Amino acid sequence: MSGWIKLHRVMLDFEWYDDHDTTRLLVHLLLTVNHEPSRYKGHVIPAGSRVAGRIALAHETGLSERSIRTGLERLKASGEVTIKTTSKFSIISMTKWEKLQDKRPADCPADDQQVTSIRPHLKNVRIKEEKKKEYIGRPADVPEKLWNDHLAIRKAKRQPITQTALDGIRTQADKLGWTLERALTEACERGWASFKAEWILNERKETTHATRPTKAQRVDAALQVFLDEEREREERAACQPDQAEHRHLQHVREGAGERDEHGPRLLTDA
Repeated sequence: MSGWIKLHRVMLDFEWYDDHDTTRLLVHLLLTVNHEPSRYKGHVIPAGSRVAGRIALAHETGLSERSIRTGLERLKASGEVTIKTTSKFSIISMTKWEKLQDKRPADCPADDQQVTSIRPHLKNVRIKEEKKKEYIGRPADVPEKLWNDHLAIRKAKRQPITQTALDGIRTQADKLGWTLERALTEACERGWASFKAEWILNERKETTHATRPTKAQRVDAALQVFLDEEREREERAACQPDQAEHRHLQHVREGAGERDEHGPRLLTDA
């Protein structure tokens, strides 16, 4: 089976559209019904109809027979299909086939309003074709390999290079005091299709902020300095009595030396 069908947006209003199995069955029927009248075992099968049973539809769609039976009941109740049963098979007909599969060409407008709506589209197509023809040569200050790498990245991301885009990258590089070569090198290393000075500046700010101590860290550091100073004061205070005792002993020794030199003093009456 080959060819194509029209899938009208009116299907969005189908009451069972949010039921996957029912909608899948509806689309499958649209794809498989006759697009021209035919005959089958003495019966005329008109356009928009097909011969089918639950087992065959389950095999074709991958749905269970129970889902096929429920889906057909819902399609029949909502007026999307009619089912004619014979002794050997059933004929399922799409009730809106003629309406949904209008024989007019897809690009044939139904009224002047559609003609007007098509013209902007054609204009956009021409603009896109002109952009495709635009060719930007490699700048003299960019090595060939670097330029090819940059073009490959833009192609992978479906962003063809334009003169405006190239001028924009050069302007952004100037904001950092960089050359175009350095900017494109940075972009290629990071897999960027373009380049913005603010991307680099924001990254620097984040790095600076990450290395700057937090408020809690500054408080902890100040507390540690205070504790160290208190410990030093306590150690000095503990050493002061020893120093005083040392001075006292020194004074005693000096006094003893003086007595040995001059001899003992005699007490005399006044």
